[in-house]
Amino acid sequence: LLELLGLALFAVAAGLLAALVTFQPTDPYFNTATEGPVYNLLGTFGSRGADLLLQILGAAAGVPVIVLAVWGWRLISFKDIGQLSLRILSLLLATVLMAASLAELPMFTSWPLESPLGGIVGTLILDQLQNLTQMIGLPAPREILLFGVVPLALLTLFVALGLAFSEWRSLAIGLARLTGSLFHSGRAIAAWLVQLISSRRAEDALIDLGPSA
Repeated sequence: LLELLGLALFAVAAGLLAALVTFQPTDPYFNTATEGPVYNLLGTFGSRGADLLLQILGAAAGVPVIVLAVWGWRLISFKDIGQLSLRILSLLLATVLMAASLAELPMFTSWPLESPLGGIVGTLILDQLQNLTQMIGLPAPREILLFGVVPLALLTLFVALGLAFSEWRSLAIGLARLTGSLFHSGRAIAAWLVQLISSRRAEDALIDLGPSA
């Protein structure tokens, strides 16, 4: 039963990820209805769901994807999530706090929406925190507030994941190995490209010298 629940959580995480990654502003969603093709992998349902999540949470919509995938992996591995109510509460807090952490970051060119990276929730939380500091006589710029919000977001995410120390250690080792493999692969590809460019230049030089010879 736990294994099936884990597979279900993993499937939900994969579906959310697919909907968010393949979101296109030209797809139909709640505010508009277009007659063109739908590029979202989950169709109209995926485009509307992704639009809603990105509008409300911004890039922090990826937090539930990560947490649900980890929970699914633990259940598939016959490991208990433990303290489920605490994990769910931490997931909710981590999501909204991460949205607030992203609200002040500049939007990059590939961001598909006009709303900020933290979405409506992130902006609202920072506004309320700023109003609160003004009410108690300690006005603080939004950038200063982030020094308190970001650590809380990371802490609640850590609690929501529910990973043991040994699992964090295994994850760190795996990421280190992956980084090393990507680095060596990148060096090999770069060396191959340099060799290819050099050979092409040598061939072009021989062609240029051909008629004069």
